[in-house]
Amino acid sequence: MFENYNHIQRTILAHRIKWKFITDRALWCGGCWERLIRTVKSMSMKQKQYRQYCQSELSSTNIHRRETRPESMLSPSHFFIGRIHST
Repeated sequence: MFENYNHIQRTILAHRIKWKFITDRALWCGGCWERLIRTVKSMSMKQKQYRQYCQSELSSTNIHRRETRPESMLSPSHFFIGRIHST
């Protein structure tokens, strides 16, 4: 095990890899996003009478459009704050 660790460490040093951590966007630091997801889940449960969505339904778009705005995928911020959250 330590041979692999030493090999990895030498490779990282040889290629001059620098680690940059973005903890403000990390999953475990996203209490706000966790709450957004919970809100979206509860809203969708009320809308569809406790029906579970499949992956194809969540990633699809409507065929018939009612608006002329550009297409974009929905995110939890759409439901919570009404727009895309930009940092």
